[in-house]
Amino acid sequence: DDGFFDASQCLPRVKEFIENHDALNQRCLQGMDVFSGHGNFERTCREKRKSCTPIDVLLNAQLHNLLTEFGFFYILTILLSVVPEGFALLGPPCGLFVLISAAYHQRSWEF
Repeated sequence: DDGFFDASQCLPRVKEFIENHDALNQRCLQGMDVFSGHGNFERTCREKRKSCTPIDVLLNAQLHNLLTEFGFFYILTILLSVVPEGFALLGPPCGLFVLISAAYHQRSWEF
């Protein structure tokens, strides 16, 4: 056990969570930005008077940690709060770039 939350091991619970989400009363966001870094996209949305929630461990290490059970369900709640035809920006995590360019910079995955 590596301590990471594995949603695939509790799919019935995830499905129940989604089905019980009160979408009619809670869909209020026009967008969300997952792996947002320092929230540049959210800042642009705010300037345009659009509601957007940035998600990144740089902003909140515990609440936005997708690898924990609490973080997973928090982020799922935010996703379910985006209005129909809203915008979900799901960028790759920064660690992916370390993996992709490892041969060039000679850094290991264990950074």
